[in-house]
Amino acid sequence: MTHDTDDPRAGEEATTDGGTDAAGADDVALDPWGSSTVSDYRKLFDEFGIEEFEAVLGEVPNPHYLMRRGVIFGHRDYRPVARAMREGTDFAVLSGFMPTGDPHIGHKLVFDEIIWHQEQGGDAYGLIADLEAHSARGMTWDEIDEHARDYLLSLLALGFDADEGTLYRQSDNRELQDLAFELGSKARFAEFDSIYGFDGETSVSHMQSVVTQMADILYPQLDGPQPTVIPVGPDQDPHMRLARDVAAKMRYFKITEAYASFELRDAERPLVAR
Repeated sequence: MTHDTDDPRAGEEATTDGGTDAAGADDVALDPWGSSTVSDYRKLFDEFGIEEFEAVLGEVPNPHYLMRRGVIFGHRDYRPVARAMREGTDFAVLSGFMPTGDPHIGHKLVFDEIIWHQEQGGDAYGLIADLEAHSARGMTWDEIDEHARDYLLSLLALGFDADEGTLYRQSDNRELQDLAFELGSKARFAEFDSIYGFDGETSVSHMQSVVTQMADILYPQLDGPQPTVIPVGPDQDPHMRLARDVAAKMRYFKITEAYASFELRDAERPLVAR
């Protein structure tokens, strides 16, 4: 599930390396690494299946001011998250930040969303997309370290509870990298070409950073299925669609219950369940 805010770069900053043309929508592109602006994102709703957030606003208990004021204007399947908040069941929130410069107002919008969902009882995740910064933007590791510190300090200063939430860097999270490897086995270059415009000049590391972002999006599911919201700007929507497509190809993210057609002793059940 995703939130879309009016800041097209609220989730992350990036450079160009292809994008997805939105035919019939003022010839704009949803480019996760570009700086193109879109005159009216709502024209993209029909093209990409993004829904108006206003329609779900009444289902959200104590909605955030960004929701009430229409800054958050679109979503994909946010209703399970809203239902989890109403019923007090498990849900998660995750977003990432590519450390390419100083934190700005677009980042604060996402910081606020993560913190608000955490305050509503969600498992909160904040990540530093350092692998993407290095592969897609050519940032040095020293530059990444400096900017990453500023992002994390800003998130903590605004109220993120690090004791209850999870913070990580892509390069330090082996579990994430293992998930990215598995997801990569289901991704195809034709999809990268169609969605991002990748070609023979695109580095393998850049393509791998996309798979890593898919792993980020799905990371909260490793502890068990739960509705998850990913607050991002509309330019990040291609990652959401690809993550959904690739996750659907993996049995891991499709099985919620399993049944055996034979009888088990109590001592055998945990082994078979695993």
